[in-house]
Amino acid sequence: MLNNKNCAITVGSFDSLHIAHQELIKMLSRFQNSCVITFDIPPKSYLSGEHFIFTLNERIKFLENFTKLLSKRLNINKPKLLVFEFPKIKNLTVDLFLEKLHRICNFSIIVVGYDSNFGKRKTPRTFKHKHISFPIQVWANIKNISIIQVPPLALSDFPNLKGDSSSLISTSFIKKLISSNKLDEVRELLGRPYSISYKVIKGKGIGRKMGFATANGTLEAFRFLPKEGVYLTSTLIEGEPFNSLTFIGDSYPYTENSTLETHILNFNRDIYGKNITVLFHKFIRPSKQFTSLKELKRFLESDKTVAQKLLKDVRPLSQQELAFFL
Repeated sequence: MLNNKNCAITVGSFDSLHIAHQELIKMLSRFQNSCVITFDIPPKSYLSGEHFIFTLNERIKFLENFTKLLSKRLNINKPKLLVFEFPKIKNLTVDLFLEKLHRICNFSIIVVGYDSNFGKRKTPRTFKHKHISFPIQVWANIKNISIIQVPPLALSDFPNLKGDSSSLISTSFIKKLISSNKLDEVRELLGRPYSISYKVIKGKGIGRKMGFATANGTLEAFRFLPKEGVYLTSTLIEGEPFNSLTFIGDSYPYTENSTLETHILNFNRDIYGKNITVLFHKFIRPSKQFTSLKELKRFLESDKTVAQKLLKDVRPLSQQELAFFL
């Protein structure tokens, strides 16, 4: 058992750690002893095959960095992070899951979002808290556990963003924005640019021969991705951002076999084997099949020209945004 007298907890997938998730963790962080509980695989991904936005390593990094930022800002103990292997607990009912958590954390407070519902055989949200499942509230009543519900955020809270003002900020909503290449809006709702982290692997060197050396990477199965095509991006290498162009898709325009390739502008360092993070800013063009390397090179040069023009419309990364990735 963790030594967490009067501990507060929150439970969730935090697949995208968007700003509504962040508000929930801010509330949690008001308590001196607190714990964020998440899963190695988002339950929806495991149970229904729904594609996840970020990998476990990315989610842990975001959560660790965000809670570290909060602890410094509020001068409190950094919330602990507990990761459950979802396949091992997927058959636990609400009562059994909460009992398990209580043995580990000895918590007296649960901080929840507007639609909290977990455990096997989820049930309608009724009783005292309108959007929290009945068994959670019954168990909390019996155990004298307090429930704090954080209200949702809606698009109406962001007057600069377009769309149905009643739409609630959620991972599903952000997926729709990513699919529509509305990357500026995604940035607002994540509190940072949409990103993909990967380890650089060797390719065939075709891009390098044309003066467009690239950092190649592969992507995990079941990962939710933007539309295939070329994007204006920033690439973080050991915490330092560089302007870049990124192609994402099933096949490279450079005839490589990988599914992601980044050309970093004005850069010639050897980064094979390094982990990098690519931040997506603007969509440039869809994927295209080329009949020759000459045609390919002409398009790459055009992409570079377009990217340099678009750079003026990209807001510089703030220190708070960078803090998520360091």
